[in-house]
Amino acid sequence: TQIGNSAIATGAGSQEEVVNFEVKIRLLDKEPKLRPGMSCDAQIKTETKQNVLSVPIQSVTARMPKELGAFGKRRREGAAKIPMQEKKTKMKERKPQEVVFVVQKDTVEMRKVKTGISDESYIEIVHGLKEGETVVSGPYRAISKELKNGSKVVIKKENRNWKRRRK
Repeated sequence: TQIGNSAIATGAGSQEEVVNFEVKIRLLDKEPKLRPGMSCDAQIKTETKQNVLSVPIQSVTARMPKELGAFGKRRREGAAKIPMQEKKTKMKERKPQEVVFVVQKDTVEMRKVKTGISDESYIEIVHGLKEGETVVSGPYRAISKELKNGSKVVIKKENRNWKRRRK
């Protein structure tokens, strides 16, 4: 019925940092063991989808549009006068875009994707990836910082094709 406006952070500045929001719920079926003021942990399903294309959540990263080859010729030429509507479009292009790296023989292709719902391990890919394509998965640093379009890769495990799975 209510979600707090301010986050409650614990373990600040460490790898164990957790951010929580106070949430108030209304119970439809009263439980006599519950008392006012009690706290609890709960898992709340907000949406469920069947048979969606998904990849490991660590396979998706964000890259700035310049890394995706955006902005085009006008930026390189340093055009002085840009119409206001085009400036607004360019500002939107400066937001990080979600991408995955798809294996193409022994190199990778950076592919812009649109994501959907996720759980603790997997994230839905709504657009930008086809079923059966092999995506790169690995440590955060490798995927988010080191991997570039055209990078050479070595496949360590067979059967890395991600298929539709139930979420």
